[in-house]
Amino acid sequence: MHPGLRSSIVSSYADGVATALYGLLNGEPFDGARFELGLRDLADWTDSYQDAVSPSVHREFYYGGNRHGALVVAPLAATPGLADFLDEQLSGSAAWKTVKP
Repeated sequence: MHPGLRSSIVSSYADGVATALYGLLNGEPFDGARFELGLRDLADWTDSYQDAVSPSVHREFYYGGNRHGALVVAPLAATPGLADFLDEQLSGSAAWKTVKP
């Protein structure tokens, strides 16, 4: 519907807010390890359909820890590599890649 869209997800591997929400909605504990597995699976899945949605592109930027809100809670410098990732997304750079440390 939006040819050329460049979208992304930015998340920590054990986001304390998101894991608590999933646990609440699921009715059982949901830990950071399970959340990380889901994020990695999501990145693999979105990579698998990129050719089908071209020229649109979707990427992920994941970082360690459980901090929530990399864009609003802390300065960009608190998440190494995030400023470059966002710059490549917004500039239309062909070098823009998913980050999964």
